[in-house]
Amino acid sequence: MHTTWLKNCLSTRHLGTKTPYKMLYQRPPNLSRIPVWGCHVKVHDTSGSKLDIHWVGFDPESDGHCIYWPDT
Repeated sequence: MHTTWLKNCLSTRHLGTKTPYKMLYQRPPNLSRIPVWGCHVKVHDTSGSKLDIHWVGFDPESDGHCIYWPDT
């Protein structure tokens, strides 16, 4: 999903300098806060500690993020 979202934020030869995102929403996408896929992130769990895990994308059903947590 992350890859598809990024692809929709990039220009295509067919649309010239416009992106599919801009065609749909009439404004350019904000790419300033996108983490790199697979980067290490800190997550606060219910036990009160922060764990070092990997960011893998955005959650399609909320404004949250998807993470890879090897132990769970």
